[in-house]
Amino acid sequence: MPVFFVLTGFFSALLLQRRGITSFIRNRCQRVLYPFIVFFCLMNVIRVTTLFLVTPHELDQIPGPTLFGIPLLALGLTAHLWFLYLLLYFYSGTWLLTRLIGSSQFPHPTISKVLVSPLALAGWVGLLALVLYGMPVATFFADGDLLLNWRIMLGYGLFYSFGWLLYQAQAIRQLWQRWAWPFLFAGVLIFIGYQSLLPPITDGPNVAPSRQAQLSVLSAASSWLLGISFIGLFDRYVNQTHPTWQYFADASYWVYLIHVPICVWIQTLLIPVEAPALVKFGVVLLVTAFVSLLSYDLLVRGTAIGRWLNGRSELPLWRQWFSAPVRVR
Repeated sequence: MPVFFVLTGFFSALLLQRRGITSFIRNRCQRVLYPFIVFFCLMNVIRVTTLFLVTPHELDQIPGPTLFGIPLLALGLTAHLWFLYLLLYFYSGTWLLTRLIGSSQFPHPTISKVLVSPLALAGWVGLLALVLYGMPVATFFADGDLLLNWRIMLGYGLFYSFGWLLYQAQAIRQLWQRWAWPFLFAGVLIFIGYQSLLPPITDGPNVAPSRQAQLSVLSAASSWLLGISFIGLFDRYVNQTHPTWQYFADASYWVYLIHVPICVWIQTLLIPVEAPALVKFGVVLLVTAFVSLLSYDLLVRGTAIGRWLNGRSELPLWRQWFSAPVRVR
């Protein structure tokens, strides 16, 4: 997730500085706010309907006021849409800062270059470690609540801010490309060290303060090193447009929005099936991916939904196959 927030910060700066604040708000509403509202309502309808049909007794155990017999607390979870929900806060903060400062180019490019340089990396690690210190075993979590945890907002806000600064100091990307492999190896080693210090699952998430401090530093360092290395590697080796990569990039938003109900439905069907956990996991993964991509190609890619989510509609694969010329010898 840190990489996604770096990228959203980068492209937020790109969109705002190229098109202006009005176009930025309009674009973010169409691509993020409206999809969040639609799929938030859809997900809650599916979840409450499932509770009614599968485990109706659980509804009676949820405390608090009700609406038409439905506990309000059962309707307030963003589930996997927490990413979009958090982005709405970041976009609102970006708009507010732009209004207060009177410019979309902040801070000065020279300052941005210093803040995303390797010399500043230790500072980013330190800030993130302070945030992670108050989280269970020093790792990010998403509870899906409409009332956001301030630590989650602050932690991911660091990555969003880094992406914003990176757009204003793009020359530094060449440096990250050169350091991508060393950063990747270092990040993997540090992550292994982090895993080795984790308490057993049976002990729960509570650890001694000294151990929590160690976990926080290791978790923060591995997050930054791995995130920067992934960006550097893709920037170095996958920086050209390719039809296959472009197709999956276009499909990714739709797959993200609808994969959870599909995944839950398949898991429910597999509950009575006697099979190893890894086999069930593979079936859920493959079927979810297949159904998500198939629905994208049939229902989204060449329709108004595709224009809504991606800003354009493309010719779906099934139409390309059927419209391909047939050679007769």
